[in-house]
Amino acid sequence: MSEQPPLGATVRDSIGGVRGLFDSGFPSLVFVAAWLLTNHNLGRALTCAVVSGLVVAIVRIVRKQSLQQVLGGFVGVALSAYIAHRTHRASNFFLPGIVINAVYLVALLISVAVRRPLIAYLGGLFSENFNWREDAAHRSAAVRATWIWISIFALKLAVQVPLLKADQTAALGVARFVMGYPLFIAGGWLTWRIVRRVTTGATGATSVTNPKETPDSTEAN
Repeated sequence: MSEQPPLGATVRDSIGGVRGLFDSGFPSLVFVAAWLLTNHNLGRALTCAVVSGLVVAIVRIVRKQSLQQVLGGFVGVALSAYIAHRTHRASNFFLPGIVINAVYLVALLISVAVRRPLIAYLGGLFSENFNWREDAAHRSAAVRATWIWISIFALKLAVQVPLLKADQTAALGVARFVMGYPLFIAGGWLTWRIVRRVTTGATGATSVTNPKETPDSTEAN
């Protein structure tokens, strides 16, 4: 049987790791910095954001990451820049991210309502001992982990939507950064704690109820 990777490592992988978090947030930081330094010149700020997104894409290609990750990240930056350019409103650069957060929130809420918590389906996060459909403790852990991410996306929307309506571009950039890295790391850690508690318990129970046969027991006829 292949050895399962450490649960902490799978949680880090599921959110892209530290590099993945930095790559996703870097173009937004560049956009806000350029927008402030150029005295709110939207064109130049968008150019800087797109160029930084292209640099991130090239770095990802050099790292031999999947084409989906490369294109997904750059297309997201390009779409944000297009919307901000078309609407002539710098704060709309963050609109796609807010919409994505809203979609995630709705999907997670629906999954809990229909008793199919999405976190339970997150590939590679749970070990093979996590039988959430059959075990009440595991099912409860999946629901609690899902509620953690519901809270994270709800908090993001509660802060960022009013800032978007007020056209507070700089504040949106700061909020996106502060509520991106720390919240994802905290959410990943809390999810790991919840799942680890039930999976390690299941492993321990299995070892007690199914002890290895002793030499005496194999020799008895």
